Amino acid sequence: MKFIEVVTVPQARNYYQVIRRPMDLSLIRRKLDKSNTLHYFTADQFVHDVLLMLSNCATFNYPDSEVARAGQNLEVFFLRKLREIFPDRMFPLASRDRMERARLQWRSRRRKEASRRRRCVRRKHFLL
Repeated sequence: MKFIEVVTVPQARNYYQVIRRPMDLSLIRRKLDKSNTLHYFTADQFVHDVLLMLSNCATFNYPDSEVARAGQNLEVFFLRKLREIFPDRMFPLASRDRMERARLQWRSRRRKEASRRRRCVRRKHFLL
């Protein structure tokens, strides 16, 4: 899954069932354009969308995957740059709690999928 464009169904099966508020860099770029009616009015709105994108990445991808690590690295870089630009302001920091929550959600989702597959196999076996 890339950060640059909208996630498509072939790229990530079940993405839109897991992620309720998708966000990507193309949408963020459009919202940076003042001619867009949905443009950002505050830095907080921009920061929120970037962190939402990174949170979605942590929620959907396996915690040790390449994409999840890229999201974590991008979050650290982004927050460091925010502190340089806005030294007096507090923005949400990358938290282990959020990462642990994402890990638990991922495991729960995988268990549910495995359970559905087993039920489906049992039904097929029963019908045969």
